[in-house]
Amino acid sequence: MNGKIAHIVYIVTLLVGLYSCQDDMSDNGISADGNYLSFTLSTRATDMARSPEEGEDRFNENLIEKVDVYFFASNSDNAECIYAQMDLAPSRTNTTEYTLQIPLDKEKLTSQTYYVYVVANSDDFSYTSSTAEGVSLQTIKETTITTEWKRGYADNNTDPIKDDAQVKESSLVMDGGDNITIDPMPTASEVIEMTRAMAKVMLFPTTAESIVTDGVTYTPIPGSMNVTMVYGVQQTNLQGNYAVQETDYIDRIIRGYNQSETDEDGKIVYEQAVPFYSYPNPESTSNRKDTYLILCVPWSATINGSQQALKYYYRVPISGSDAPAVLERNTYYRIKVNIGVLGSLNPHDAVEVTDKEFEIMPWINTSINADMNNYRYLVLDEYNSVMNNVDELRMPYVSSSEIAWEDNRDPNGNYTRITNVHYWDYHNDESYEVYLTSNYPYDTRNNNPPVVFSDFKLTQEEDNGPLLISHPLNDDDDFVPYTITVEVYNTQGVHTDTWTITQYPAMYIVGENNEEGGRTNRFINGHNNGSASGVHVYDDSGSTNDDHYLGVVASLQGNSQSVNSNPNLYTIHITSFDVDEYAIGDPRSETSYSFGRDLDATEYKNTRIEAENIIAPAYKIASSWGKTLAATYEGTVKRCASYQEAGYPAGRWRIPTKAEVEYIVSLSEEHKIPRLFGQAGTTTDYWVSSGKYNTSEGYRSGTNGTAVVRCVYDVWYWGDQTIEEDKEHNTENWNNNQFIWGDAEDGSLTEGTEH
Repeated sequence: MNGKIAHIVYIVTLLVGLYSCQDDMSDNGISADGNYLSFTLSTRATDMARSPEEGEDRFNENLIEKVDVYFFASNSDNAECIYAQMDLAPSRTNTTEYTLQIPLDKEKLTSQTYYVYVVANSDDFSYTSSTAEGVSLQTIKETTITTEWKRGYADNNTDPIKDDAQVKESSLVMDGGDNITIDPMPTASEVIEMTRAMAKVMLFPTTAESIVTDGVTYTPIPGSMNVTMVYGVQQTNLQGNYAVQETDYIDRIIRGYNQSETDEDGKIVYEQAVPFYSYPNPESTSNRKDTYLILCVPWSATINGSQQALKYYYRVPISGSDAPAVLERNTYYRIKVNIGVLGSLNPHDAVEVTDKEFEIMPWINTSINADMNNYRYLVLDEYNSVMNNVDELRMPYVSSSEIAWEDNRDPNGNYTRITNVHYWDYHNDESYEVYLTSNYPYDTRNNNPPVVFSDFKLTQEEDNGPLLISHPLNDDDDFVPYTITVEVYNTQGVHTDTWTITQYPAMYIVGENNEEGGRTNRFINGHNNGSASGVHVYDDSGSTNDDHYLGVVASLQGNSQSVNSNPNLYTIHITSFDVDEYAIGDPRSETSYSFGRDLDATEYKNTRIEAENIIAPAYKIASSWGKTLAATYEGTVKRCASYQEAGYPAGRWRIPTKAEVEYIVSLSEEHKIPRLFGQAGTTTDYWVSSGKYNTSEGYRSGTNGTAVVRCVYDVWYWGDQTIEEDKEHNTENWNNNQFIWGDAEDGSLTEGTEH
C-alpha cells in the first residue's frame, strides 16, 4: 500500500456455486445463502509496520453507513455496468469490521471475474439498481459529490461552537475497486482498498508561557484559541478530474481547541476539537484560490493600567509551499506550530508562515513542524493608498528580512518594483486607457507632453526605512488620476498583497461614456424620445410661451445649435488652481427655487447669479445627449432642474457659472482636456448663471435673449452614486432608465412622470 491508510473491504467470495443454499462458513467470515454474496468490510490499515494513522472513530472517520456496489466486465473507463445494488446497509461486527450481504442475479452475473466498484457514504449518486446498468465506469466516477462541511460557527458568527458533536461530520465519502473472481473453491480472501475522497487537516499549536514586547508582558489564553480554514473545497468527483468552480470554495470554516494532554516537558497540549476536511484543490483549476489556515491566539496584557485580552492572528499554509495547497485526497496534513511572537491584530493581514520544512504525507501518523519563533513575514501598513496633490508618499512596513531590490533579489529572482502605471487619456473626444510599463514607457497618441513611466519612482531612503513612492506633478500637464501598481518582496521570498496607489493632481478629470445608454437614460422633464431634428419639450404649466419652453430632446448627432457630439460625461475635480480671479465654493442659492405648477421639484437649489467667479469643487458636465436648441434663461433654468442622465437624477443639475465654463474652455483650448463646449471654428452662446458665454467671443452679462446650455451636476454635494447604486434612498429598486426626482435636501428620491 506504500504506507497509505485505507479502508479495506475484504470480499470473501462464494465457496460454492451461486445457485444453491449452503451451510454457513463462519471460519472465513462469510456466508453463502442462496443468491447472496456476503462481504466483510474492514476499516483496518493493512501496513501495520508503518504505524499508520487510522481513521478516528470519535470523528466518524471509520463509519460506513451505506454502500453502492457496481459490477463491470473490466476496469476500463468505458466499461458498462452489468449489475448494481444501491443503499446497502452493513452491520458492524467490531470497531473495524462490517458484514454486508449483496443479493446476486444469476442471469446477469454469468462470468467468474468482475471489476467491482464500491462507493460508501454518498447521497450524490442518483442511480437505482436498474438505471445504473449500461452506465460507464467513467460516468459514475465523474458524478459530482457535494459535502457542505460543518462551518462550526456559533450564533454570533465569530466564535466556534463549543459542542463538538454539532461540528463533526456524520460520515466521510470513500470509494475503491478491484477485480474479483467468483470461485467455488477460494483459497484466500479478495480485497478492495477503500480510500477517503477528501483531505484531513489539523493544526496543533503550542505557545510560549509569555512574551515581553515594548515593556508589556503578554500571557496566552490557549483555551480560547481557534483556527479558521479559508477556501476549503466542498465539491469533487471520484474520477479525479473535477474542475473546482468559484462557488465550490467555502469562505470560512472554524474550529475550537480542547485541552488534550501534557507533553514530555510538562507543557499542556491543546488539540483541535474537530478536524477540517476539504476535497482536492487541483492545480488544473482556473482562478484557483489558496486554501490556508488562520490561527487566532488571544493574549492577555495590562496596557495603560487596564487588563485587556487581544486576539492575534497567524496565517499557516497547509502545504508549507508558496503555491496554493493541492489538498490531495486521502492525505492527512498534520501541522505543529509553536507560537513565540505576537501576530497581527487584523486577520486579513495575518503573519504568514512559509517554513520550508512542511511535508505532505499520506493519512498516517506523521507530524509537520513549523516554529513561529523563526517565521517569515512582510506586512505593509496599507495596500490601497491615495496621494492627493502630493508628489511623495512613504509606506512603513514590518519584515523579517530586508526588502528585495533589483540588485539584491529574493531566491526566486523577484524584487520590489513598480509594475505598471494606469491612466485615462482624455485629450481627444475619443478617450482611451493607457498602461505604462518598463516595456511601454510612454504613450505617443497625442501631441501633449507624454507621461513617462520612469518618472514614477520607488525607493527606500535608508536601510529598513519606509518605502518611498514619488512622481512629481505638473499643473500644466497632469489632469488625470494615475493608478500605480507595486509588487513588494523581501529577500526571504515573502511577497505582500499588491500595493495600489492612486495619485490625484490639483485638478483632474474623469470621463464616463454614455454613447449607448443615453438613448434611454437621458430625460428632460420626463421626456427622452429624442430625434435627429429634436423633440420640443415644455414644462408642466400647459403653456407654450418662451419661458415655458425647455428646448429639445435630440439624438447624439441631432440638429441643435450645439454641434458638439461628445457622448461622455466628464467630472471635473478641483482642489486648487493658480488663477486668482476664481474661487472654489458652493455656487448654489441658499433657498429653494419656486417653480409653482411648472415642475415637480420643490427643494431645488438654482445657481446664484452673483456666483459668476465660483467653481464647485467637483462637478459633472452633461454629455452631448443634453444638447438643445436655444431657449430663454428662465426656460433653461427649468431644463437643467429637470435634466437627468446616466442615472444621475433630476433636481440636482443646474446652469454652470461663468467661471466653471470659462475655466473648462481654457483647458480645452490648451488641449489638456476634450472640447466640452462648442466645436473648433464655430461660435455658440451658452447660458451661464449670470449671462452668456460665447465660445469665440467670451462672456457677456445679462439674461435676455436665448442660448443653449450644458447642465452640470454637483458631485461634491450629491456624491457620484447613480439611482441604481443609491441603495439608501432607492427603496423601490428603480433603475437608471426611469425618470426620478432627487432634489430633496436629505437625498431622498421620488418617481417622476415620464412622457
